[in-house]
Amino acid sequence: MADSKAPAKVSTVRVPVPPIPQIETPLPNEKVWEYQQRVQKVLANRGSRYPAFCIEPMPWERQRLHKPMTAEDRFLRKQWLLDQNLSPNEPRSVPASQPMFAARRILRMPWDTAEVMMAKVIGSWPANVIRRCVPKVLTGGAVSLYALYLIYYTPKNWEKHTGVIVYGGKLPKYPGEDHSKMFPDPVKFHTRRFEERTSHFNAKTSAAGQ
Repeated sequence: MADSKAPAKVSTVRVPVPPIPQIETPLPNEKVWEYQQRVQKVLANRGSRYPAFCIEPMPWERQRLHKPMTAEDRFLRKQWLLDQNLSPNEPRSVPASQPMFAARRILRMPWDTAEVMMAKVIGSWPANVIRRCVPKVLTGGAVSLYALYLIYYTPKNWEKHTGVIVYGGKLPKYPGEDHSKMFPDPVKFHTRRFEERTSHFNAKTSAAGQ
């Protein structure tokens, strides 16, 4: 009599996995419509070897109302709905799912360390808010100050090729107004503040024959 407690033999034969289909170019002697159908099939599978399927039991309401649900169907449906509730430690943050290059990891290291230290004092959520907002505010402020410095202290003039050109709006002049009381508005076309120079007055040029 065979021993009923003996473990059942498990087959060790592995089913070969089909290769990932290639859709870059048509196969030899493949018709156009056959190639299009093959591409649509691969796109429907989302790059997988097998088509996607839904593991939710009876996801549509018409499936649940088409015929009376059995006790097993109700149990599976209830189990699925209960599985959608998150546990207290979810959602979880998996750093490996968001890879970063070395330079970004080095730049984030001081802020990540500060977040861990602040979380022990003020809590994880306030520390995460500070961690996300403070670097952006500091970076934006530094960029704004640098832009203002370039605008106010390094303007582009006739003495150099670098700098920032700042143009102001001209005052409107309407018919019937007394233009003599208005501030003079000389025509300046790309003079690069040459009229504000402190030297080169009455300079002699070869073009004048002097």
